[in-house]
Amino acid sequence: MMIPTPNLSHLTKEDYEFVYEPAEDTYILLDALEEDAKELREIRPLVSLEIGSGSGCVTSFIGSILGSTNTLYLTTDINVYAGRCTARTGHQNK
Repeated sequence: MMIPTPNLSHLTKEDYEFVYEPAEDTYILLDALEEDAKELREIRPLVSLEIGSGSGCVTSFIGSILGSTNTLYLTTDINVYAGRCTARTGHQNK
């Protein structure tokens, strides 16, 4: 089953001046998570923590894998702007 890449169309060129734009390393991680999707759904994690969330692409992708669960999604980044972008990406990909 193909899991769609999170929609990042709400992010602008200006956003990417302050936040890491997803690149090859991000998409390699998404591919690995997709390969483990069945196992992730089976273990039903209570918490997902992303350190260095940047655009929020990875956490949004994990949310797509897990669907409606009781998982608590936590993200952190040293960059306040990244936190805002992550929140926007989460809302864009509900």
